[in-house]
Amino acid sequence: MGMGSGADLGFFDEEGAAESGDTDTCMLDDIQLALRIQGSYMLTDAEDEGFYYIYTWGEQGIPDMIIGRFDLNTTQGFFDQYTENMKQVRADLSVAEGPVSETIGDKQLEKIVYSYTIQGYNVKDTRYIWAAPNSALYMFAKREIPDLGYTLGDSLENIITSASLPGMQTTAPQPETTAPQPETSAPVPSGGNDLYTQNADSSWTVATQYYTMTIPPAWTGHFEASLLELYDTGYNLEVVNKESADANFGGHLFTVMLVPENEDYTVFPSYDYLGTMSTPEGVFHVVVRYPTDVQTGDIWSEFYKILNGDKNTAITSIRPVAGVTWTLPNGNTISGETAAPQPETTAPQPETTAPQPETTVPVPPSGGDVLGTTDGSSYTNSLFGFRFSAPAGWILANQDQLVSLNENLAADQFVSSIESGVPVCVAYAQSSNGMEVMNVVVENGKSFLDASVSSLTQEDVKAILTEAMSLSSSALESLGATVTGAAVNSVNCLGQTCYSLDINFTYGDYSGTQKQIGIPAGTYIALITARSVSGDNTQAMFDMFSAA
Repeated sequence: MGMGSGADLGFFDEEGAAESGDTDTCMLDDIQLALRIQGSYMLTDAEDEGFYYIYTWGEQGIPDMIIGRFDLNTTQGFFDQYTENMKQVRADLSVAEGPVSETIGDKQLEKIVYSYTIQGYNVKDTRYIWAAPNSALYMFAKREIPDLGYTLGDSLENIITSASLPGMQTTAPQPETTAPQPETSAPVPSGGNDLYTQNADSSWTVATQYYTMTIPPAWTGHFEASLLELYDTGYNLEVVNKESADANFGGHLFTVMLVPENEDYTVFPSYDYLGTMSTPEGVFHVVVRYPTDVQTGDIWSEFYKILNGDKNTAITSIRPVAGVTWTLPNGNTISGETAAPQPETTAPQPETTAPQPETTVPVPPSGGDVLGTTDGSSYTNSLFGFRFSAPAGWILANQDQLVSLNENLAADQFVSSIESGVPVCVAYAQSSNGMEVMNVVVENGKSFLDASVSSLTQEDVKAILTEAMSLSSSALESLGATVTGAAVNSVNCLGQTCYSLDINFTYGDYSGTQKQIGIPAGTYIALITARSVSGDNTQAMFDMFSAA
């Protein structure tokens, strides 16, 4: 009865979506069921678990679909027992909808929708049960993360329509092969018409409880906007490309999120921070989140490009309503009580990367730039003589995230903390799937050194790493890893001989490696940590560093 309840894959896929293609007939002999699925989908037999996964984005990970069979002949009471079993592996599971009866194609099914969290994200888990004529129950399930735009549209429902037993005849829906041409006078978008209205100049005004937004005329007929009030991220306006969404490719363009002031918005991998809004209901962070993956198929790509290219026009048109005050990151305010200022002088200009930390920092006593600077996807520290360049898809922490990583130490206290001997994380990056992590921690060892020591050597670094071996191992184990080996080795890094603290570990079913290399500069030391959860990719991570 636990079919599919605990089969997490650890990390969410953020690679490109699979392209649309012709459907294929799949005969699942062991459960006596035939399906028609798109040729671009990946079907995986879970063998010993007795069910199948279908991945629509070409990689294992949520969103996914699950197909399985139970040797039962009635749906009566099924979800009562199944829900109890799900709660054994999902402590925070709740029933968001159902059970209810639903007809899909020629089948009468029972449906239930669960809600729970994985890695801090809310998962929508929809499950259907069909009592088939062969005296078996078939389960059809899909798991989605609407907050990230990881949705499947009606992909599962189309598969259910196509599902047949040997001898049954079912006509499956055929995919679209041509796309309509963009127009500027298309019919009013369906769904949520009370949320937006067309203006005399053919633009659209989206009116929410706290602000308004103007959608360009060229988007007419090709967009949909909807409000999502999620349990942990407040008030969200999601804007999608209608054609791509209808074709089950997500279509996510952007989401304007009003995140409660006490909630962490930095968990989202691709966003712009646009200040705070003070409302009668409280203070919210204003965050615009973007998709981290391809959200369209080939035949819809032209529409998606039109909307994606104009998205900043929509975002910079945001204006608070009466009773709401918007404080921008630069400290300027826009009040809903007054006329809206012009965008070019006061409205924030979103970029494709998260807000960056200040590039001017206090000068440490040594005269070097101990904190370093972040510029786009690169971090440079001239004091230690290196530059880190994050590849496409990686997340490079901004100033607010660094404050959080340093246990909410204020950014203007970073330098004074380093001078007092407190280690401070000055750079942090991770791959899009979270399997690789890099960080740079800087510390001044002056207070721990003999007064006659004015400059650390690599032999000093070796001693420091040797002493830190136990502490670093314990830190990994506190994250749930099991350390299998640790040693300090000589390595070549940035054209010089350095020492590296190498730790091997296991984490669940994964085998990983962590390397920590120390770079000295005067009495300062920069400890660069590269951690790879799946295999040893640490050398590839250190290859992202260059001399500066």
